[in-house]
Amino acid sequence: MNKRKNQIDITAKDILRFVEFNTGNKKAFNVYTKKYYEITKMSKSQLIMNVAVIIQFFTGLRINEVAKLSFSQLQGLSKNNTIFVILSKNKRTKKREIVISGKSSDGKKLKKVLMTLLKDWFGLKQDFLVVSKNMVSTAITVKGKNGIVYHSSVFEYIKTFTRKINKKLKDFVEYSKSIKITVLSKSVEKFTTHILRNNYIVKLYEILKYDLSAVSFEIGHSSINITNIYISRYMKTQKVAVF
Repeated sequence: MNKRKNQIDITAKDILRFVEFNTGNKKAFNVYTKKYYEITKMSKSQLIMNVAVIIQFFTGLRINEVAKLSFSQLQGLSKNNTIFVILSKNKRTKKREIVISGKSSDGKKLKKVLMTLLKDWFGLKQDFLVVSKNMVSTAITVKGKNGIVYHSSVFEYIKTFTRKINKKLKDFVEYSKSIKITVLSKSVEKFTTHILRNNYIVKLYEILKYDLSAVSFEIGHSSINITNIYISRYMKTQKVAVF
């Protein structure tokens, strides 16, 4: 008998721990009283980072798609638990409706945390989740493995934002190890925004009863072969003896 085993499995509880890790709780020095005091309020950077990580966990969106979510899109999420996303790739436009639903007890807690964080984010009055003084894209040319040349564009501020999140996720894993808590399975080399997307795709594959084409459609891949690469990396087939 063949059995599929999920070898990634990042949970809502792991993300709750990350948010707790990435929230205030730091000591600062008061030059007047000559004493240290606790900072329990999230900084703007921590707030945006926490929102981004939770949304990516729940939706599987690419981090650049999360960063560019607009005020109105996030408002819709806050009111209806739904994000409408327009994805444009290879001259084809796809509209996805993503519903955030936390079913487990930890999932419900994480969803409540997200809604609370969004209220704080709305107070920043930003047009997009991540903003910068320079939000102009830079044209690039990329040669794929198949030899085909692709013309694309990158946003440097999103690349910087992604690096900061990945650094914080790495710090979180190291901190978890120091207090004897396991976050990642042995098959996962490091915790990144890309791993969060992988995690969502694998879980969706299980929910949709191993229908690869359905997963490919839902996630917005241009080819089912791309989806298969994600799945095969962290869903291993094992032979199970039947007695």
